Amino acid sequence: MRQQPVSSPVVRLIFTLLLAFHGVPLLAEAPPPAGPHDLYNPARTALVNAQLQLAESSQQQREFLESAERMARGIDNSLALLENASQLDPSRKAAIDEVRQRLAALQQEASLCTLARSTTLDTYDQLLNDLQGLIERY
Repeated sequence: MRQQPVSSPVVRLIFTLLLAFHGVPLLAEAPPPAGPHDLYNPARTALVNAQLQLAESSQQQREFLESAERMARGIDNSLALLENASQLDPSRKAAIDEVRQRLAALQQEASLCTLARSTTLDTYDQLLNDLQGLIERY
């Protein structure tokens, strides 16, 4: 069985940024029909369900971003403490600095993922608005 290629965080970041800035606009040109709305139309039901699922996913994305921000603060605190430790014990400075460098690399990777995810939130909001526009036609 052939495995799917794994994309790097940078590729995912670039794709997310392209999608966010050059998203495909949905059918926002036509106004909703005047008159009674067909609340039980199967297409409308599917759109409402899609909107609900997307709203739930958006909330989970927001919670994940808050968690990532807490993680970033923890990494910042760890880096400051490691800096202090390397100054207090010069005999272990090289070993401590090596750990600090690895932690700084982790911090850089985490910040790229956070940037991509925060851009994704804008895309979620745009999609939710587009779905609402489609639902209003029924």
